[in-house]
Amino acid sequence: MDRTEYIDHLTERGRELSEITSTVCRNIGFAAGIACWAFRDNNFTFPSLILLALACLCLFFLLDITQYAMAWHVSRQVFNFAIEKPPFPPDAMLAIRRRLSRSIDSLFLTKLAVLFSVYILIGLEVIRRTNGFK
Repeated sequence: MDRTEYIDHLTERGRELSEITSTVCRNIGFAAGIACWAFRDNNFTFPSLILLALACLCLFFLLDITQYAMAWHVSRQVFNFAIEKPPFPPDAMLAIRRRLSRSIDSLFLTKLAVLFSVYILIGLEVIRRTNGFK
């Protein structure tokens, strides 16, 4: 297996793992929404920490959609670069792919951080309700 094939293999493996992680995170995000719903009162109002958690949850789902839209866009750009005449040398194509995938990686990590913050906010509300702090 030459270097380009190996990098293609690693790219595909990373894509698979990203897809699995995103699916798990979406399910965890839906569970966070259900958990937030449990904090409403009889008037269907939410505590401020839970409102912030819900806002972060909305941001998480927007980042999730944006990540996949960005992946489509980057795939399209790599395809367009790959069919250019004269073709780019393999090292140049790898550099282009690396540069284009940075934005997707950043969105992925940001999405995970936002989801963690949702659960931290829910945890803070639980602590507040159990008189952990006022």
